Amino acid sequence: MSVEENVKAREYNTLSEKILIIFEEANKNITDLGYKFMGDIFKFILSSPLGYSIENSRYPYNAIERAVAEGIKKGEFKKNVNPLKASHDFMKIGRGTVFDWCLYEGEYDLISETEELVKAYLDYIKED
Repeated sequence: MSVEENVKAREYNTLSEKILIIFEEANKNITDLGYKFMGDIFKFILSSPLGYSIENSRYPYNAIERAVAEGIKKGEFKKNVNPLKASHDFMKIGRGTVFDWCLYEGEYDLISETEELVKAYLDYIKED
């Protein structure tokens, strides 16, 4: 199953939990592909003028944006949070962590490292 299918098949107590699961599911796939393959993907992305990896229409961007918007409505996240900007910030965290994991040749657990950083950003946007 795809990341999107796995995420949609689950139930969540909070929108924060849903965002964490999006990254967990994506990073399971990335870990399976390995750091060498992902390094080649980064090389391709950087040499390609298409910009596909940063398009808002891709699943992770719009799923995170919707989760943040819903979290604002439900009072889980601060009212002044911009859902689009937050989705981009989360994706920067995700891409940056994968890139770093590639630099370190997969020496650490990508899933737990990403979870730690995503949780820090979630704490930043959570309503007090």
